[in-house]
Amino acid sequence: MTTMNDYSTFSKLERIIMCSIIGDSNCVFSICIDILFNHKRHLALLLIILLSLIKFGALRRAIQITSVSVVIWILLAFTLDNLGQTMSNENIKKINDDEVTVLVVAGGRVNRDCTLTDSFYRRVATSVELQKKISKSVILFTGGTSGSCPKTDAEGAHHIAVRLGANPNNLSLEMESHNTNQNAYYSSKILGQKTAIVVISDYYHLPRCQLLFQKYFHSVRTIGSRDDLQFRVVGAIREAAAIIHNSLIRWHYSPLDIVMLLINYTN
Repeated sequence: MTTMNDYSTFSKLERIIMCSIIGDSNCVFSICIDILFNHKRHLALLLIILLSLIKFGALRRAIQITSVSVVIWILLAFTLDNLGQTMSNENIKKINDDEVTVLVVAGGRVNRDCTLTDSFYRRVATSVELQKKISKSVILFTGGTSGSCPKTDAEGAHHIAVRLGANPNNLSLEMESHNTNQNAYYSSKILGQKTAIVVISDYYHLPRCQLLFQKYFHSVRTIGSRDDLQFRVVGAIREAAAIIHNSLIRWHYSPLDIVMLLINYTN
């Protein structure tokens, strides 16, 4: 049975969502109690905001705006996951067993004990399965150090890949990046921009991978690894915020790029 400890790498809000999905009411209650007793400043701030809204008669309006925002956020998360599946399905059909291909595994989170999360593990497993089908393929694992872990994320992925039967001679490491854009940038420094690559990540992450990696590589395809439902839901919700942040805050790509990507894979 899945327990609250399995979600220790996620924020409290994310853990509440995940526990709600699997119907673990005790998990939700425990987290809420923890927030009540250990995060009183957050609770006080929330009460101040609510009282201010009531005083100025704006509570109903605020609830309406919040509700619409939540609906849009969830729809965007669903769209990203669905788009990622479409991209993956189309790209799998285009793979030629005889072509020389570099499989780039997007870096993922690690647990507090420095082991790979289930999501990251599935990305690695998917890359190993593809390498066995494409005889001339090479896998590049990406990701620098996380927290106090002595080894990089890429090294952890490499270790798992060898255990899964990957050819050690066809594995490479990129160990400087700490986010998806850096995954793409440092990978291009190792491989060169003219290298044809296939990026492997979770379905919901593929649209952002496509947008970022195509800045540094001439030929980019993406293939997804299937995750458990509860992790996909929370991951997609988080990704909805990330793809907007990368567009409007960091300017890695424009909103038009997102629209064009959507159009290209929905026609």
